Amino acid sequence: MINKYNFETIDLFRRYVQDWTDDNAAAGKKPISFYIIHVAFNALPDQKEREYFQNISTTLYLHEDQVDKLRGVAERLLFASRPWRENSRTEACR
Repeated sequence: MINKYNFETIDLFRRYVQDWTDDNAAAGKKPISFYIIHVAFNALPDQKEREYFQNISTTLYLHEDQVDKLRGVAERLLFASRPWRENSRTEACR
C-alpha cells in the first residue's frame, strides 16, 4: 500500500516540476533540472541487511543506532543508484 502512495506522490511531484519548468520557459527564465532518484531497501543485496531495514518500525522515534544505520544505508543506496551516478556528473550537481 505504501508503495502505491509513493508512486502517486512522485508522479505528482514530476507534474509540478514540469509545470514549473514550463512556467520558467514561458517567462524566459533559466531552465531548471530536477532529478528524482528512487532508492529502496529492496536494492540491498544482503538479505539479512534488507530484512533489518524493512522491519524498522515506522514510528516517530528511532534509536540512535537505527538513525546511524539508516543514514549509512541511504548513502550507499543513493551512490549505487544509476540515475544518481549519471546525473552527479553534470555541472548542475557539482
